[in-house]
Amino acid sequence: MIPDALEADLTLLEDTLVQQFRALQKLVEVTHAERDLLLQNQHDHLQAVTEEKEAVLDQLSLLEDARRGQIQQLALALPAPASQVTSIQQILPYLPTACADRLARLTDGLLALVSQTRDLTYGNEALIRARLDWIRSFQAYLMNLSMPQEAYRSPLQQNLRVDGPAVSGRELRA
Repeated sequence: MIPDALEADLTLLEDTLVQQFRALQKLVEVTHAERDLLLQNQHDHLQAVTEEKEAVLDQLSLLEDARRGQIQQLALALPAPASQVTSIQQILPYLPTACADRLARLTDGLLALVSQTRDLTYGNEALIRARLDWIRSFQAYLMNLSMPQEAYRSPLQQNLRVDGPAVSGRELRA
């Protein structure tokens, strides 16, 4: 039998983990939307998706802080040494099996969503880097087209002989 205070803390922790799970699902959706926009070259809509992504990340940060506080609270109520408990995995052995199983499944789901989000983000980053490399290459190509060749001279200058340093019609003053 679990004391009521401990059960309330466990319920609060479970609720926080569920909120994190939902927020991570939202982050995966937003990251997919970002990928779609990148693939469709709809760069004008990326700003809105980026702002939505930042809001979800802020929410996840707040939930992570709440979860850490709840774990510390649980560590004080459990027979485990409170100074050694810093994660859910370290709390699980001290909890009833049914509760520990639920928390373990939620934690595994969170880790899977984090991994999926990380993979999507790396893919999006690769797409962006490829586009930037293409833009830089295209810019260099255009610059090379606009630069005159080294031996180029206009037909008017072909018969002119320059003995000293060439000056472009402006007087140099020190």
